[in-house]
Amino acid sequence: MFALPLWWIAGRGLETLVAIRRKLITPRIRWIEAAISLLLLFFGTIGIAGFFFNGFDFLAVHFSDLLWGFLGGIILLAWRKQRRIPEPIEFSAANEGESQQA
Repeated sequence: MFALPLWWIAGRGLETLVAIRRKLITPRIRWIEAAISLLLLFFGTIGIAGFFFNGFDFLAVHFSDLLWGFLGGIILLAWRKQRRIPEPIEFSAANEGESQQA
């Protein structure tokens, strides 16, 4: 039950990466999802560091740390790429009249 929101956020990150390749802005990664993914990346990295410093005990735990660190990194990558896409400019009828007068 605890992992369900984490998998949902990971799925949104992958969906966003596909949308960025198609030059789409939606779905947007919100700051809370980026913060959760930063925690995933942090704790996954700590777990992998424990793998190298503590030996090869509990190998399955270290593989799960690698997985969560990887998924956290993907979400942060999608968030960063999405923030670099310029926002679309919305033109209104009032703006069209001003640009024609100039």
